[in-house]
Amino acid sequence: MTGDGDNSDDGRPDEVPVTETLDEIVASDDSGLCAGLLDVLALLSDVGAARWVLHRAGDLALAAAPGGYGDHEMFAPEVVDEALGELAEAGLLTIDEAVFGDAGDDGDGAGDEDAGGPDDLDESDQDDGEGEDDDGEVDYLDDSVFDTVTAVPGAARIILARHVAAGTLAEVGGRACVLLGEAARSDAGIDSALLADGMTACWDGLRPYLGPGDGELVKDLLGMRTWGLYSLLFYPDATEAVMTGFGEDLLADYEQVLGPGHPDAWEARSSMAFAYGRCGRHDEAIGAHARLCADMERVFPADDPGILNARGNLAQGYVNAGRYREAVSEYTRLLADYERVMGPRHPLTQSVRGSLGKAYLEIGQVAEGTELMEAASFAVGFIIPATQEITPIREVIDEARGQ
Repeated sequence: MTGDGDNSDDGRPDEVPVTETLDEIVASDDSGLCAGLLDVLALLSDVGAARWVLHRAGDLALAAAPGGYGDHEMFAPEVVDEALGELAEAGLLTIDEAVFGDAGDDGDGAGDEDAGGPDDLDESDQDDGEGEDDDGEVDYLDDSVFDTVTAVPGAARIILARHVAAGTLAEVGGRACVLLGEAARSDAGIDSALLADGMTACWDGLRPYLGPGDGELVKDLLGMRTWGLYSLLFYPDATEAVMTGFGEDLLADYEQVLGPGHPDAWEARSSMAFAYGRCGRHDEAIGAHARLCADMERVFPADDPGILNARGNLAQGYVNAGRYREAVSEYTRLLADYERVMGPRHPLTQSVRGSLGKAYLEIGQVAEGTELMEAASFAVGFIIPATQEITPIREVIDEARGQ
């Protein structure tokens, strides 16, 4: 690609060739930082990444140019910012400032107030700006780390084409996969839609170029998106459309790549069921939990702890839907199995006993419910003194007896 013609979609003057600028940057990039940042941004297409995500790439030594995918240099946030400034000045990327609600945001910006951001961080959580506090949580002092950085389309196309030609696209994809997975697991106030779109863009950008020998990377990409779906459950700004759309696309890709019912998809399917529940689509949540239980039972023995946990999720789904008689039936069978497999005094057994008691209360069987909850409260307190589980159980018992 040259500078001839209309290059307005690249954000660059017509007379400046993108290829020439890229060649100059790579030739002078001794540390590989600029090229590595462009690699990540090229995979994210026109979605881009928050500046703090790129800081994380430097901290994890994931931002490094191809030519040796072993150990890389770690880059401090200020060094990453300096490289981003150089790339922006060269016209290879754009940096859009985050706009938060208290600054007049119209709700469409990457820094939407509901999406979380610096305003959500307590002063006690703020550190020295290096990127993490003592607990490993990502904190920052200023709004600029939530700015969205995007490679210009012309540069992104050239970078991807070069990696395809060199056979290095899978390595670049692996680094981006780790980075976005880290972003999903972080506690930073990233916009949930930006995270979901970035993961989808990474998948869509890589998938056409990957062949039979890239099976592990395909699984890693699916696993990255599974982390993304799980994380969306806890983002307060995640809308129903974002969560369910992201999750349903993920499950469709799992089925296409690995086939129906594959165990690698079970975690994503579980998160999808919880996503339906969070959105108030309880019948769909129950159906998803039930299908997952059935698939697991075809692979593992009925007493497998994972199956018992999945059945507990199904029983809770009935509770969430207000289908308490079905919850009582499911919890009754589950309690018998927990007592047999784990023992009557195991904490998980007591938790199921307490849940069954609550379900009995909901259908008006107060005596049965309070008896079960009393037994659960006593056993939990005996096994784990002063556990936080005792107080809510006692409150429910006292309320039931006061009726």
